[in-house]
Amino acid sequence: AAAAAAAGVAGGHMGEIIMGARPRIPEVAAVGEHRQGGSEGKRRRKGLRERRAEAAACPRREEDARVDRGLIIASRVLAVVALAALVTYHRQADAVLATAWAWLREQWWFRHDSWEPVLSTTSFQVYLLLWRVIDKSEIWARWRIQKASPETPWVDAWERATNEGFWYLAPLLVIDYFFPRRILPAESVSALTVLYQVTGSILLYDFFFFFGHKLLHSSPWLFRTLHSRHHTHTSTRACETIRHNIADGTYDVICSIAGIRIMGSHPISRSVHNIVLIWLITELHAGYDAPWMLHNIVPFGLWGGVPRHDYHHQFGHHYYGKFLPVLDKLFGDEAPKGKEPLSLAQKLGL
Repeated sequence: AAAAAAAGVAGGHMGEIIMGARPRIPEVAAVGEHRQGGSEGKRRRKGLRERRAEAAACPRREEDARVDRGLIIASRVLAVVALAALVTYHRQADAVLATAWAWLREQWWFRHDSWEPVLSTTSFQVYLLLWRVIDKSEIWARWRIQKASPETPWVDAWERATNEGFWYLAPLLVIDYFFPRRILPAESVSALTVLYQVTGSILLYDFFFFFGHKLLHSSPWLFRTLHSRHHTHTSTRACETIRHNIADGTYDVICSIAGIRIMGSHPISRSVHNIVLIWLITELHAGYDAPWMLHNIVPFGLWGGVPRHDYHHQFGHHYYGKFLPVLDKLFGDEAPKGKEPLSLAQKLGL
């Protein structure tokens, strides 16, 4: 019986060979099935892990969206309340300003011609330090527009800030010493006038800046000679604000002075203009899209802000204005349809 069974098995294999079929080797087939099953199992386990990670991330993203929506709405409410309070209690605010003005007029440092340049330089240093802390601590990491952007721009930031401060201040200090010309008016200024003058001077600054900035990008020679240093990095940090040559930086200062002069700003308004504008410029280059930033507080995308300027640095074109998107729209300098950089508020439908 054993011999007959062996003959039957051998005959079966011979039959497979004669018919052209590959004889089955049970041990090898079993090993192949085991390996195939193992690789398939790995793929299934990997897919399961990815689905679990995605499922776990969905609630986090939804929770983040709810938090961001709440922060944007709260920031807008606070802004409206602050404006309403200023309008409602403007007489009390005027009295505070009058008292402050009477004191400021007696201070030698405020009467000095170099007060505004020193204020601007100090504001830059303080704001850059603040943004450095934010970048280093990564407390705003989830609002960073370019997530993988390196901190390379900070390597030489303080050296550049020191040089910038020296070469900006030194000539002005000399001129102001030999040609004193600052005359302070006797009258104070109303709170609503300060609001009007500061808003107007910043918008005029942006208006003048747009045309010069667009010109620098329209000529390869001008861009290479005067503006390319500012575009050293495609991902921005706040310290990129002061990465420019003398001509580029001087034009920026001229735009600011022109806005102040046209508005006929009071010395208090001029000081507030410098403090606010320098904050907006450093914020513009910080690379964050946080809920409480001005471009998210102002609705309907009426304030361009960080997302547009980050796009400008990333791709080197489009969005030549810093704040208002009006001129970019009029001159066709917006990104192609479907590729526009959206702010956090726009992504959330606010």
